[in-house]
Amino acid sequence: MRTPQAAARFVSLAELEVDLQCSRKTLRRAFQKAGIRPVIIGQGRNGTLRFSREEVEVYLKRSRE
Repeated sequence: MRTPQAAARFVSLAELEVDLQCSRKTLRRAFQKAGIRPVIIGQGRNGTLRFSREEVEVYLKRSRE
């Protein structure tokens, strides 16, 4: 069962793309450069990439300073 708290821990590239108004490719490059690694939910090629909401928020806060 998926809890709202667990769902809030991770964010997808699609959600970030809309919120930040930039492309997925730009986000991937920025996160790779910052050392933010995705969490893969599922297995193999069917796995879904998610990023830690906390890590993303810290990165955005630092980049806006």
